[in-house]
Amino acid sequence: MLGVVVPLIGIFYFGSLAVAVALFPNGYDWRVMSISKLLYPLVNPQYHFIPAVGVGLSGVLMLPFAGYIRRRLGANSPVVRAGAAFFFAGAICLVLASVITSHPAQGRATVPRLHEVLARVAGIGLGLGMVLFESHALRSRRRAGGELASRRLILWW
Repeated sequence: MLGVVVPLIGIFYFGSLAVAVALFPNGYDWRVMSISKLLYPLVNPQYHFIPAVGVGLSGVLMLPFAGYIRRRLGANSPVVRAGAAFFFAGAICLVLASVITSHPAQGRATVPRLHEVLARVAGIGLGLGMVLFESHALRSRRRAGGELASRRLILWW
């Protein structure tokens, strides 16, 4: 899983964003523009589907990681369960944010700013899930005296 799925996530996410940046109509400046601008049909009418598909596929590929990491940690603690729930919810929100691309300035969606809210929740969910997994792994490693698998896992995170 780690040898195939992780590289695919990187290729879909960063590759689709790189292609979308290269094809962005008036030049893309990452310092002042959000990634979401690449997905808005009104801002990037010809190529908005490229990053939407890439980000959506990377979110779908992240879904099994919540359970995978939970099983790898081998614990049934509340921290690990909460980390898996946050990570899974973050991946779901990432997929939804890639599909729902309502432009907040245009107000053309039934729920304005839904894309922005979903993107923020995705970032918070994925980040908080990783922090909870990491904290449990560090505590377990400290208690066990530092096993090799935990060190590798901490290095990847």
